[in-house]
Amino acid sequence: PIRILGIDPGLTGAFAVLEVPDDGPAKVTACRELPLTETLQGKSQIDAVALEVQLLELGGRSAPAYDLVALEQVHARPGEGPVGAFTFGRILGRIETVLHLHHFSIVEPTPQTWKKVVFAGSGVPLGKGDKPAQKAAAIALVKARFPTLDLSKSSRSKQSHDGKAEAVCLCLYGLHYHRSLYAPPTDVPEKKPRKKKEAAT
Repeated sequence: PIRILGIDPGLTGAFAVLEVPDDGPAKVTACRELPLTETLQGKSQIDAVALEVQLLELGGRSAPAYDLVALEQVHARPGEGPVGAFTFGRILGRIETVLHLHHFSIVEPTPQTWKKVVFAGSGVPLGKGDKPAQKAAAIALVKARFPTLDLSKSSRSKQSHDGKAEAVCLCLYGLHYHRSLYAPPTDVPEKKPRKKKEAAT
């Protein structure tokens, strides 16, 4: 079996676990919001300890707990100031610390990279340059692929959590990437050796 972890980083982000058994279809075994804690200054921050506990519990505490982790690579957004960029860097740093402490194999696709792979052939249109439309597309894709999966923001809300949907999409990208690493080599025709040019006399 293959177990992939997908993480959409951020204070409103989420993580998901995708398992592929040897004799059955892929299934999402967990899809949760990233755990948060409050700093002494009263600001929200990723709870690295809680995240570590949850990931190890879901991974069965085996070694390795996950065959691959797909963590979205995010850069500073246009118009974002240095304070915002630094704050997000600290959020990402906490997540990365947990992953590196347990020697997880990590791939970091950009949003453009994983969307190109995941939406290819899905039949779900991806809005170009429209962030809300792209988040809605991720929700639609996941609901079509895993119709029984709960993407709601809370037990009292019927609204879907786009972070959860994108975490599942990152799992699908991670599975594609993992399979490409271990795909059997294709037959490559032998190249005929070039004849050496005779030296001029």
